[in-house]
Amino acid sequence: MGKILFINGSPNENGCVSTAMDEVIEVLNNDGIDTEKMWLIENGEKNDLSAPAHEIKTFTNFI
Repeated sequence: MGKILFINGSPNENGCVSTAMDEVIEVLNNDGIDTEKMWLIENGEKNDLSAPAHEIKTFTNFI
């Protein structure tokens, strides 16, 4: 199986979304599934993918 990528789009890198992801990641890793987590905001600056949904022409929610 490949790697599962978790993308945190929250402006808070270590907030509630990240904590929830960490719980799921721990379970998956314990089952031998490789995961990676990334944050969409680098150095405190938003990039195109972290804009509010109404500002993105094509927006998809995914986990």
